[in-house]
Amino acid sequence: MSSCTLHHLIGIQNLNEIHQFLFQEDNDDTNAPEEVTWEDGWSDNWEDVNQPDSNEGANEETSYRNSWIQDCSVSISPTTTFMAIAYQDKAVFLEAKSDPTGYKSSSSFVVSWKGVLQEEPGEIITDILCLPLVSLKRSSHGSTDWTCVVVGFSSGYVRMYTETGSLIISQLLHELPVVQLNCRTYEGNKTSHNNSAEVGDELTILYNDTLIVIDGFSLFQTLRACRNQVALAAASGMTSIDPPPLSYKKWILRGLGPIKSHVSPGTIVLNPFDQMHTASILGGFNATVSTNLPTMSQYVTVGTSPFVGFLYALDGTSQPLLSHVALAVASKLKSALFNAASGWLSWGKGVKPSEDQSKQKPKVELGTPLDIRSGLPDLRRQGHSIVLAPSAWLGATTDSFGRVMLVDLNKGYVMRVWKGYRDAQIAFVRSHDDTQKHRHSGSSPRSALFLVIYAPRRGLLEIWSCINGPRVGAFNISKNARLLCPGYKMFGMNNSSITHIPNMLECCVLGTDGEIQVITVPFHLALSDPGSHKARDIHLLKKVGQLLHKKKTESTEIVKLLLEMRLPSFQQQGVVKLMQSKSIEIHVLKSCLEQVLERTKQSVKRDDQNFVEFLQFHSHVVNLYEQMSKLNDSASYEKSHEPKAAEGLVELLNISKSEADNAIQLQVDYLNSGCLPSVLFKEDHSVRISEFISCISIDVDVPSMSKLPLDDESKLHIFGKFIFHSSLFGNVSPHEVLQTIDNNIQVSKKDLLRALFVYWQENERLALQDISETSSKLLAFVNLLSRHEHNADSSCDSSSSWWAWIRTEVCVPSMKPFAAYLVSLVCRSVAIAFKATNEKGEAKDPIITEGEPPTYEESCNGTKESTMNMEWETLWVDLEHWNLVVTQLEDCVAVNTCIGMAKKLSLPEEAVNVSVHDLLNNGPGFISELVARVVSSCNLHPNVVDSGIQEGGADIEGNLIDFLHTKLQKRFPVSLSSNTLHAHCCWEDVVAWNKDPEVISLLSRSVAHIEKIKCDPHVQHGLALLAWHTFVGKRFLSLAKLIDKVGKSPKDRLCRKDVGISDSSMSDFCRCCNLLLQTISDVDPDQFPHPGHPEENDPIKTDESRSDDNLMYEDAWRDAIGKQSIVEMSREQLTANYELVQHNMHLCFILHSVMEFNLRGVKPLTRLFDTTGLKCFTDELTSTKCKLPDRDHIDLAVSSERKQFLTKLVTASVASHVDSNKPITEMKHWVETSLQMASEFQLDRNMIQLHYVNELFRYGLDNDGYEASHTVSDVDVLGSTLILIVGQRLSFFLLNTSPDDGVILLSQMPPTVSTWIRSQDHSQLAKADVSIDMTHELAQKVAYMLPEHHSQYSMGLYLLEAASAIKNS
Repeated sequence: MSSCTLHHLIGIQNLNEIHQFLFQEDNDDTNAPEEVTWEDGWSDNWEDVNQPDSNEGANEETSYRNSWIQDCSVSISPTTTFMAIAYQDKAVFLEAKSDPTGYKSSSSFVVSWKGVLQEEPGEIITDILCLPLVSLKRSSHGSTDWTCVVVGFSSGYVRMYTETGSLIISQLLHELPVVQLNCRTYEGNKTSHNNSAEVGDELTILYNDTLIVIDGFSLFQTLRACRNQVALAAASGMTSIDPPPLSYKKWILRGLGPIKSHVSPGTIVLNPFDQMHTASILGGFNATVSTNLPTMSQYVTVGTSPFVGFLYALDGTSQPLLSHVALAVASKLKSALFNAASGWLSWGKGVKPSEDQSKQKPKVELGTPLDIRSGLPDLRRQGHSIVLAPSAWLGATTDSFGRVMLVDLNKGYVMRVWKGYRDAQIAFVRSHDDTQKHRHSGSSPRSALFLVIYAPRRGLLEIWSCINGPRVGAFNISKNARLLCPGYKMFGMNNSSITHIPNMLECCVLGTDGEIQVITVPFHLALSDPGSHKARDIHLLKKVGQLLHKKKTESTEIVKLLLEMRLPSFQQQGVVKLMQSKSIEIHVLKSCLEQVLERTKQSVKRDDQNFVEFLQFHSHVVNLYEQMSKLNDSASYEKSHEPKAAEGLVELLNISKSEADNAIQLQVDYLNSGCLPSVLFKEDHSVRISEFISCISIDVDVPSMSKLPLDDESKLHIFGKFIFHSSLFGNVSPHEVLQTIDNNIQVSKKDLLRALFVYWQENERLALQDISETSSKLLAFVNLLSRHEHNADSSCDSSSSWWAWIRTEVCVPSMKPFAAYLVSLVCRSVAIAFKATNEKGEAKDPIITEGEPPTYEESCNGTKESTMNMEWETLWVDLEHWNLVVTQLEDCVAVNTCIGMAKKLSLPEEAVNVSVHDLLNNGPGFISELVARVVSSCNLHPNVVDSGIQEGGADIEGNLIDFLHTKLQKRFPVSLSSNTLHAHCCWEDVVAWNKDPEVISLLSRSVAHIEKIKCDPHVQHGLALLAWHTFVGKRFLSLAKLIDKVGKSPKDRLCRKDVGISDSSMSDFCRCCNLLLQTISDVDPDQFPHPGHPEENDPIKTDESRSDDNLMYEDAWRDAIGKQSIVEMSREQLTANYELVQHNMHLCFILHSVMEFNLRGVKPLTRLFDTTGLKCFTDELTSTKCKLPDRDHIDLAVSSERKQFLTKLVTASVASHVDSNKPITEMKHWVETSLQMASEFQLDRNMIQLHYVNELFRYGLDNDGYEASHTVSDVDVLGSTLILIVGQRLSFFLLNTSPDDGVILLSQMPPTVSTWIRSQDHSQLAKADVSIDMTHELAQKVAYMLPEHHSQYSMGLYLLEAASAIKNS
């Protein structure tokens, strides 16, 4: 909507019946038209004296009948649900009803009640007001509960009725006729230009010299209570109720002439500056100013003397003046004395006792004087009406001189005057900026104020923009219509309910036919001043955006808005919005562009000419879209033949049979891998016009050229899909596509080729379905687009910038390696053909016909026979570059195939394809790193790297291993050699373990990979050091500190907190640490020559080493730059300090023992090592400056603790074997390690061995004990310890045999032996219940071990006799 409208709101049914009811006496008088006075006739037609009306006599009666609405008191509810019409003493109430059809637009007012409201003799209705009351119910929050009809009478009464005509309140407030009823309701977030406070509801009643103010809150509660009482009275059969008196303020207006109308703007607060300004004028420089600013209620009246009056009542004003109080007291005293005297003196006997006391008029309260403060004096001017604007700081007045004045109620002056509007009716209309409706709800939308003036003598309705704006609309309506302006909302609203109310009626026109029309003014009309072109255009631009959001958009509305804009820049923005709309249709856009272009061409402004060029350019783009849409719709995508074999590629791309076979094999492997998505969705190849236009723009440097967004691949893909899909994968000719583009727009060939390659790579799967067919289409496009762009005159020793751009910008960085590989083959073929044509002037060149171009390896190594021929003596630089790129892309495809196969197993989803650019810029070892990542993520055993055998693998895993060994390692013999791959796999595993320390198998597999590196001790040694320093050593030291803190195997919570590993995995972690330290200790790289650093003065070794260094990577990847590989970093590591490694191995052994056997009372750092040894654990293993402890001078306390620890360990290992059924080999391994540690700790090895043998016999492992006893050198000491075990076994046997047999056996022994046996504590044996044969054999061994001169030799013999006796008993 771009202009003012006057549209139907609601109608009144049976308007003639209402007229007949209200004017019953006038309807009986047939000469009513002749009663029009001479003055009325003159004043009605004085403006049209020069326009004779031929039907004047015939229209007099019709005019009289239609003018009755002007004589009535009419009020409409702002909710448009209720209406009241009154004349003389009659009133008609109308309620909005919907027709049975159910359409809201067909609603109409229907008479709900009609009757006579006169109660006092001769009184008539002077004003009427429909007051809607808000509902307090939760279900209908913010809606109308009911409507109260307030009626003012000439008798001074004010009565209030329900919708059904029931009287609820009647009160005499003043003894003069009511002049006007006015209402003010709560206005939330009111924006005003004065310091107005938030005001509530208020009902004001104007008399000729008095103003009654009724507070809205008390009135709202009273009306609700009285309505409920009326309902209860009607239900109980009562005829009347006693309503409570109204609470009100009564102001006697002094200093004013007759008043015709008034408004109440509300409560205002003085401006502090104005207050200080006034105080300084009255009191001078030293005047004092109160900090409390007073608030006051403002009232504005119109009438005579003055024409406009301003009155202010301070809040909390006061009691009536003293004279009035005295007069009231005297009056009451006089009445009391008169009544008393009349009864005493028998006066008043003639009064009839039956006189109806109810006929007496109620007492009228006296008012408080309120003097006028200021005004607009004009002795001759008489004001007729005043209307308050919604903002409450503006008002409009009408007067007897036919003037309409706009008054600033805050400052008290006239801002604008309109002339020539006699008997005018005025109203205000607000228009909101609906373009801001989507903004956050915290801010109110912008609004504009318009003044509506109805001139009934001319039948003209005008709409003017406030304050100084022009006329924005005019309508010809009936001369007998009525302009209705409620000026208020619902009664009883507050902050919560005002947000839920719908839009209220502000202004409407009541026609003579009963139709009520509402006035709607667009917001942008407030911006139509000559200096507001920009603001107006901004609003129209927002309107265009709103229209485009509709489901169906008509071009006429959009064009109308675009043409209304004044500035070309905003017109261009509107066209851009139109082109960016996703729902715009091609015919609508084309029609809009044509109409706007035709209109704009008529302008001669420079800005308009630029806009014309903009429109012409996009018209060509739309034409291109339309023509390409027809080509795409006619395309067919059915395959008429089977995919061609390798011979097709040989003939198409002029490559050798081996290269063609290689391409086919790469295609098969690539398709079978997981590089391409396994799930495909049907793609919609259609493109919206808005998307297509966004892909093309004008070249700023060359305005005649168009350009594509080369930095936005998503838009290039959209452009390529729309332009090239039907030709690449359909039957549309590439020449026809390019010809269509040239006929409409001028785009550089480079941009088109870039878009072609982007779309080609994004549709890699479609391109791989039939590489011969798709490559032929790609070849045609490259041939046509490169024909005039490549450097035709470039020599053999220089490179073409065109082909260099394709190599560096398209092929090398492509993440779709196989699509880029086909691009490189196609471009190489086209480049060779162009070169041959330019040099020989023939269609084919001998280079193509007599032989194929050599590959990059053949060019470098000279392995092809034809390279020795004179035919290939002259090399072409571009061809060499193309051969290199083709080889690199083949390798890249192979690497991505390997990654794709791993995706099917367990490679993370974030693993993406790599490009040649990635391989060249991530270091020379990046290929090895990628393959190692595959091996690690698939959990392949380290043996796979060497032998390629994995037991129990799935088919997919077998395919991966087979591809790795048969194809990938052959393609990269150096980068994927056994040592290099083991090194990278080790690093990938240890990095993965560091991310998830719980998975100890990763660390174990990493150590296994290190152990597999046999041919290069430098890499093995350096890699182990790197793993220790970077990841393992920190957690190892944390574990040592934790065990030293708790003195035992820590709980799971502490392990996870300090080390990051659970207690169940801690033993395996220590074992891996021990293996890693053992690897570092075992390898001595100084015994082997360092690669790349030959011995001096040895020219033969120097040459060999240089050749090895050159063959460190494949020829195609010699130029790779970036980070160092892990192999190179390993070789640069320093040699480890052997003694420091051994020192850490001692600690690792201790920690492993504690965690394996849950030993208690062990403090590995503070008790088992001295201060010097403790400091060494924080040094790196390659440090040579650390001071290691002296083994020859060990502290006795440390030695004692170490001895105690080793004995605990031996006991725990034997107990673990017996209790947990662990293999005997494991027990022997722990004992052997303990003996070795005893030697390194400078402890007595024989002592540990002796303890081990003793523990074996304690646990009943006699056979293992006999075997271990051979290693004990001090036999007599061993015998003296074993004799105790014999005695303890015999004591257990005698104690557990029958008492009689035990007594007999003890009686046969010497007293000394029996007493000694009974004194032995058999509970010290871990296993006491052994056979007597084993005890007898042990006794024999003990007797044999003890020499004759030993003090226990005789006891040994006695025990042997006792064991024999027990055995034979």
